Amino acid sequence: MTKKRPISRKDWSADELRENFTTPETEWSRQVEGAFAARVVEVHKGYAFVSSEKKLHAIDMHDVWLGTVPRRFLLAKKSTRKLLAVGDRVWCEPDAHRQKELPHCRIMSNAPRHNVLARSDSRHKTMSHIIASNIDHLIITSAFAKPPLDFTLIDRYLVGAAQQNIAPLLVFNKSDLLDEGQRQAYMPRLANYRRLGYRVLVVQALSQDFQAQADLVALQKILAQGIAVFSGNSGVGKSSLINLFMPLIPQAVAAELSRSGQHTTTYASLLSLQTGGYVIDTPGIKKFSLGEIPPAQLGNFFIEFAAQTDKCRYRSCLHDREAVCGVKDAVKTGDICAARYASYLTLLAQ
Repeated sequence: MTKKRPISRKDWSADELRENFTTPETEWSRQVEGAFAARVVEVHKGYAFVSSEKKLHAIDMHDVWLGTVPRRFLLAKKSTRKLLAVGDRVWCEPDAHRQKELPHCRIMSNAPRHNVLARSDSRHKTMSHIIASNIDHLIITSAFAKPPLDFTLIDRYLVGAAQQNIAPLLVFNKSDLLDEGQRQAYMPRLANYRRLGYRVLVVQALSQDFQAQADLVALQKILAQGIAVFSGNSGVGKSSLINLFMPLIPQAVAAELSRSGQHTTTYASLLSLQTGGYVIDTPGIKKFSLGEIPPAQLGNFFIEFAAQTDKCRYRSCLHDREAVCGVKDAVKTGDICAARYASYLTLLAQ
């Protein structure tokens, strides 16, 4: 019996290899009986779970399919490690030959993404790893302790949210662990974010009295308005917060680890909340990619710099070593928070 040769790029015509997997919804082929629009809810090696979505933001989380991407798309050159990301809106065709306990489908097209949350790929330096896509709100989650606050990471997320046109929300968890010294050190930083126009919520996810916390009630209303991503360092309480809003699949949170800052989520997943809306729970991210931002443009994403840049001598001022710089002068006078400026210099050097 002749052994079959593995499929390679040469087995496909140039036209097939150029066929674009990313296709506007208006161009999706609707000729196959039973084909349907869906949302990617989890991505794994070699397959993804999708849930049907006949109407935008009306995802049927009870209708779950195991989807695979046709090989011709996988063979084409790509700039990301995986073709799919949680949050992608895709067009699927039922795979009648692979119907087992879970229905199978072929994912034939991916609608253009409105935005993405990505990080650098440690294995492939020229590629990025897209964690989530098509996000309405970025819930930047931090803890006052265990793990300690990382304001530079918060500022990195704010830059990324502005770059991708995602509405950010700052949530500070574990307020019960604040001592007086920490309160005096941290509260001015939170007040500065509020002055800049960012929404800031201070919560205690392990509290038994949900409705008594006005900021948790405010968070619930925001989550009901589309798809949100909870992201931040490992152990800050993202899964604990999500569980407060009754996802159909509760997120695992080890009781003995919930205050110690240990990592519990291992992969991104889209969840439907019984209180309304959807969230994408992501693993803790140590390095959040900002993509290609020219150094001279980084300051554009620090909104407090805008009122000072006309005082800089050079239009391409980096607000670093220049002798005449309106931003540096504003830091000296206190008009710009010195710690925020320090975050800027850190990001500029990376």
